[in-house]
Amino acid sequence: MALIKYKKMKHIKQKAFTLIELLVVVAVIGILAAVGVTTFNGFQSKAKVSAVKANFKNVVKFINTDAMNCVISGGTIFRQTNNSGGGLNRNCSDTADNVSPFHEGSLQTHIGYSGIAKNPYGNVGEDRTCDIWSGWTAMTSVQSAALGKKMCKGQIGIYTLSKNSHNCHREIVVQAGTEDAYWTFSSKASSGVLSETLCIEHY
Repeated sequence: MALIKYKKMKHIKQKAFTLIELLVVVAVIGILAAVGVTTFNGFQSKAKVSAVKANFKNVVKFINTDAMNCVISGGTIFRQTNNSGGGLNRNCSDTADNVSPFHEGSLQTHIGYSGIAKNPYGNVGEDRTCDIWSGWTAMTSVQSAALGKKMCKGQIGIYTLSKNSHNCHREIVVQAGTEDAYWTFSSKASSGVLSETLCIEHY
């Protein structure tokens, strides 16, 4: 009769994480996630500030370029009046507020509807704190302003400071808030607000 030999099976001890080790891992993951979110938010905030600064420069350059073109060649300047590209030509020689191509209202509609300075903080057209008519939701990146007016974050304000003074046909103040907060339009730069005064000679 054959004997059946049985091999003694070795008991393999399986390793596992202890509860304390698991808690440590979860805590480390939580810390890394929090740091990652904070860093990401910081990058987002800096990107929006950079976009506002770029918008500000673009608006100032746009106004100066149009004024220079008026001085050099005269004639008319196109001003967009709706978001489908429609508009009208304004005479360079016109200085009255209701017809001047450099009145803040005319610049507001043209720059806003043309989309050359989009608000990085999104649409603020329903924010009544900034005294914006909600029907202008497509163009709230640029607003005709007034001294002491509360402005929304990311907005660029344009205001005629004076006409026919300081050897300027129109003296325009352009400002932009660079912080994620409301800001007040004034005649000069302040903390968190970019400002430039343009002397426009347009004929």
